[in-house]
Amino acid sequence: MFRSMNQSLKTIFKNNNIIQLFNRYATYNGSNPYIAPATLNVISHLEYHYGAYLPKKGMRQIANILYKQALRNNVTFHFNTEIVHIQKDSHSLTSIHCKNGMEFKSDIFVSNVDAKLFYSQLLKVDVPQKIKKAENSSSALIFYWGIKKEFHQLDVHNILFSNDYKNEFDSIFEGKSVQNDPTVYINITSKIIETDAPKGGENWFVMINVPYNDGQNWEAFISLARQKIIHKINRTLNTKIEDLIEEEKYLDPILIEQNTGSNRGSLYGSSSNHRMSAFFRQSNFSNEFKNLYFCGGSVHPGGGIPLCMLSAKIISDIAPNANR
Repeated sequence: MFRSMNQSLKTIFKNNNIIQLFNRYATYNGSNPYIAPATLNVISHLEYHYGAYLPKKGMRQIANILYKQALRNNVTFHFNTEIVHIQKDSHSLTSIHCKNGMEFKSDIFVSNVDAKLFYSQLLKVDVPQKIKKAENSSSALIFYWGIKKEFHQLDVHNILFSNDYKNEFDSIFEGKSVQNDPTVYINITSKIIETDAPKGGENWFVMINVPYNDGQNWEAFISLARQKIIHKINRTLNTKIEDLIEEEKYLDPILIEQNTGSNRGSLYGSSSNHRMSAFFRQSNFSNEFKNLYFCGGSVHPGGGIPLCMLSAKIISDIAPNANR
């Protein structure tokens, strides 16, 4: 924990390309491998030792299966129901009040809202200092492209690395911008799920790591980043990808915050750019309110689907009568 990921990897590998590949795992929780503690190298161990898996019908199937299982256990869902107020006494929460006039009372309350926004906007109290001062993780700029061609030299996961990886992370976390040669990740699920794209075409999920929303001019940011991404893809694949894009949507930190409530559009709550960062995360239970619990990407143990699922499992183990 007293060395950075990069420092540790340099003692293990001699090839700079391999070091860069393993430094990539810092982005799995929105961190900088040149600062984040080497403890995070366990991420690559988990992926290489145990393997990574894809649900047969895609990632969305995880939510679908959980939803069906919940219905079988008599769970009632109220979708598109905005909470406007949480009633509390000195030691516990008592009820939640919704914009449509509905009120819900419970013995146990679980929040998967971004921890900072939960305290400030829903509970309407001061954000705990340890959470407030934690550095936000990086965010992402994602282009969803429908490509009218198949690229047989590409696989499901493809990474076009930057020539100056350290400068890229410096730009993200210090400059709050993107450098001229960003690392581009391209995911193409139609490589293994043929129905994800029309025959003869591919579905491209094109992502670069970007800073969280800090008041940047995102319209100009997105336009410039798109040019840099296209230039890099064209140079690498010897193509003219802009002529092959039939459909296009994008997702940026502004939209991420609007759509998910993630503070400033950060993907993983807080970063891990400090050896004590894990202790700055919101725990899975409240010390102030005895019946309040937390899950999701901004709390312990961290962001990403596996850890979000684990945060919910932790609650089921520690909350009294949680399995009722």
